[in-house]
Amino acid sequence: MKKPLLIFDLDDTLYDTSMRIDENTPNFAEMKLYPDAKNFLESSSSEKILVTYGDVTTQEKKIETLGIRDYFSEIYICRERQEKLDCFKKILGKYKIENLKAILVIGDRIDSEIKYGNILGMTTVLLWRGKYKELKPKDENEIPDFKVQDFEELLKLLAGGR
Repeated sequence: MKKPLLIFDLDDTLYDTSMRIDENTPNFAEMKLYPDAKNFLESSSSEKILVTYGDVTTQEKKIETLGIRDYFSEIYICRERQEKLDCFKKILGKYKIENLKAILVIGDRIDSEIKYGNILGMTTVLLWRGKYKELKPKDENEIPDFKVQDFEELLKLLAGGR
């Protein structure tokens, strides 16, 4: 079986954003990947793409601080949350993967990456932890195909061929 293409969210998916100086300022000095995220990024041989939302300068600094740039073949930084849908469409156009279910969108928000992945017919995986854990789906597009608590469960999911 061909390895799936993995599209990741950044904030609260790969690291905990609760380490902040104030509501709008990340604490870069304390910022680090979730340990299981680091293990996953290092061990997974699947192609990985990062799609994140926020101020470009801030998101770039997070990527550098976390030391994750080299894990991803491409990085998209969206200025508006809804731009993630456009980024996903660009990725689909570029990779031309016939079986859209072979693309996994991995994130922590049902109202963003999970919703947009579902709209486009990709496989969605909710990393169910962090501050958005209790969001309730407003419609069927916000229901993930899979829900995992950590990256170890994601590894098992991928190893099982889903």
